[in-house]
Amino acid sequence: MQKDFKYIKPTVDILIDSGIGHAEVAARIAYDSFDKSEHESIRNIKNKKLLQWHEREDINDIKESKLLEDLSFIYHHESVLEHITFSFLINDISRGVLQELARHRIASYTVRSTRYTLGTVLNTFIASQITSDKLKFFIDRMIALDYLVIEGEKYQEIEWKAVYEKLLLQQEMLGHEFIKMILSKNGIEIYNRYHEGFPMQLLRKLESTKQKRNIGDNFKHIVTENWKTSLVMTMNLRSFKNFYKLRSSNAAWFQIRWLANEMFEKLPIKYKLLIDKKLRNEYEN
Repeated sequence: MQKDFKYIKPTVDILIDSGIGHAEVAARIAYDSFDKSEHESIRNIKNKKLLQWHEREDINDIKESKLLEDLSFIYHHESVLEHITFSFLINDISRGVLQELARHRIASYTVRSTRYTLGTVLNTFIASQITSDKLKFFIDRMIALDYLVIEGEKYQEIEWKAVYEKLLLQQEMLGHEFIKMILSKNGIEIYNRYHEGFPMQLLRKLESTKQKRNIGDNFKHIVTENWKTSLVMTMNLRSFKNFYKLRSSNAAWFQIRWLANEMFEKLPIKYKLLIDKKLRNEYEN
C-alpha cells in the first residue's frame, strides 16, 4: 500500500509537560527516603508542611532522577510515573489512526469534530450544482483543500467522487430539504440569489455566512478512514511508555508507528530516559 500512495506524516507539538520532580516526591513518599535524593529541594521536603514557591519551582526544574530510572527499569514500580503527564497537539493523522489511538484507554482525547466542520465540503457541493461540470468543480475544489492523508491526484479523485455521489444521492432523496439541512436562513437567501452561473461567488458567500453548528449531523457518513483530523491528547508517562512500546514496533500499523515515533522524538530527554532503557544506558556511558 505504501508503494502505491504517498501518505502525509503526522506532526506533533507538546503543549505542556508536568516535569519529573513531583514524581520523585511521590516515590520518596512511598519509601520515606527524602534524605537520599540527589536534589536539595526534595531532601528538604520531609519536615515541611508547606513548600515555598521557589522550592516548587526547583522541583519542577529537575532534569534527571536516579530513583525514577531505577524504579522504571530495575524494580518496575511504575505507578509513580502516572504522576507525569503530557498534552500533545497532533495534526494530520487519519481517522483510521484515531480509531487505533482510542484503544489506549488511559488517556484523554479532544478531537476535531466532524459534525461541526463539514461546512466547506457541503457548501462546495451546493455550489457545484450550478455549474455545467458539477463533478469536476467539486473534485477540483476538494483536492485543493487537502483534507485527506493520502496524497496523489488519481487516488483523491476516486475518494472525492465517492463523497460527491453519496451527497448527490441524498440530495435526490431529500429534494429541497437537503438545502435546508445545510444552510441557515441567510444562507438559503444567498443560494436563491446565485442560483446559476456564479459558482465561485456563491461558494465564497456561503463560506462567509454563519453556518449551522451541527451541520454534519446528517452527512457524517461521507467521511472515510483517510480523512485528515487533529486532536489534543493528554497521557501519563506510564501509559505513554506502554503506548510507545506497542506502537513503535514493526508489528504496528505504519501510520500509527509514525505517530508514536514522532511523539517520542518531541519529548525532552528527561522523559526519554524513563522510557527507553537502551537510551538511558547510552546516556550514562
